[in-house]
Amino acid sequence: MLISMKISNYGLILILCALLYNCTTNREIDLTFQVNITGIGDIKDPNTLGIIGSPPLLNMENRKLLKKKGNNYQVTLQIPDSLKGKVLSYTFIVDEGYRENEPFPLRSLILPAESSILPIVKFNDLIGSTGNLILPKPPNVVKQANTPEEAEALAEPFVGITTDGTVQKSLFSIKSTGIPTDSIRESAEKLRASLSEQQKSRLQFQVTDNEWRKWHNTEFYKRQGIGLFEMNELQKNLTFDLIGASLSPKGVKKTQDIMAMESYLADISVRFGFISKDQGMFLGPEKYYITFLGLPSKTEPWGWQFEGHHLVINYFILGDQVVMTPTLMGSEPTYIEDGPNAGLRTFEAEEQKGMALYKSLSKLQKNKATLWPEKKYDFAQAQAFRDNTVIPYVGIQATELNNMQIGLLLDLIFEYVGNMRSEHAPIKMEEVTAHLNETWFSWVGDTNEKDPFYYRIHSPVILIEFDHQKPVFLFDRGNELRPGSTRKHIHTVIRTPNGN
Repeated sequence: MLISMKISNYGLILILCALLYNCTTNREIDLTFQVNITGIGDIKDPNTLGIIGSPPLLNMENRKLLKKKGNNYQVTLQIPDSLKGKVLSYTFIVDEGYRENEPFPLRSLILPAESSILPIVKFNDLIGSTGNLILPKPPNVVKQANTPEEAEALAEPFVGITTDGTVQKSLFSIKSTGIPTDSIRESAEKLRASLSEQQKSRLQFQVTDNEWRKWHNTEFYKRQGIGLFEMNELQKNLTFDLIGASLSPKGVKKTQDIMAMESYLADISVRFGFISKDQGMFLGPEKYYITFLGLPSKTEPWGWQFEGHHLVINYFILGDQVVMTPTLMGSEPTYIEDGPNAGLRTFEAEEQKGMALYKSLSKLQKNKATLWPEKKYDFAQAQAFRDNTVIPYVGIQATELNNMQIGLLLDLIFEYVGNMRSEHAPIKMEEVTAHLNETWFSWVGDTNEKDPFYYRIHSPVILIEFDHQKPVFLFDRGNELRPGSTRKHIHTVIRTPNGN
């Protein structure tokens, strides 16, 4: 068997670690991986390319280097015949700069029962059907503001999420919804009026400013605008009045719950020694910043951005039209065990409704929807500075769902869309249902009560991701390796693809 993979020039990410299934027979098939190295970039020595067998995963002691053969590098593995039809997992890296405690994103492919050619792996960041492997820039390459990495990302013209790099046209139009947005504008004007001139200068940006794209989930990212912790009580109240006028009651509660969870995270992270007191200064319920883009107006485009750890809301208004994306909501942990908010749980609905949809699928449907049967790594593709990422449709298409399953899918979508203003959420849902036949659902992980998972809903007009992520604060740093994905850390992302 032969699979050819073209590696782009994004450096350090190449190598294959394959095979999670135990051998039950001595019969073997030859599986040859052939790598065509182009745009080698900063990989100093192609001879450091290698593959790692299993077990154990990511153990450099077991690596087999790829050997140069003609213009390519390749290696042949002997694969048990019993693995036909099974899922193989692998990830790419080079030997240079390898750190054993750093996880690498898994890819997956299914060995067909009757074929001499492996299919192209179907997971999200492997795109195309020609047998070529395209590696995009890794997620969150921008870690801090005012850095060359940020400048490079922002220099790239905004395109939006696409399936193949090409924007699908004629999806969105400027038209009246018939639903006034006066209360949002008036709340924004009251907030601006309460600010000093110095505060206004920090708050205000042009509607075309890159501030729209300069958002980040991480707690230490240097943000623009005014922080809640810098405001007096009146200004804080007026900020929440604006949020209340812009979001639904459910969306407001979600926002408040995330901020309460941040307060709890700050407390227990320092209390139990997960981080130092100085590091804890980056966390807390008031470490959120607000900016205005454009002046509040009845006719001109304008909006606001509310940004901090585990909570980013971009809110755009033109007349009586509203767009509330990209929005990131998350929390670590997801349950408060003690203190004034004891018993609070976040993202229970998103978790349970996603699992209910997946469990409703037949075995055949699950085979189509499941990208990978085990969740060990962070899979979210559309987070900070991923404005132009290419994400192909994968999983199962809505046309293959029955009426009951369609109902579960729409209910799950509304769980996210319903965070926006109650009057405007149904308008977005009309847009979603108009493209229902072009909607795809995909899944990573298992369905056991404690197992982490990931799901994605993707259509021309909406992209939703739910991801159980690896712990960042709440894990025992005495262990050599950071644990894999956990249900105690969740990120959700909603974006509007195709440039909107």
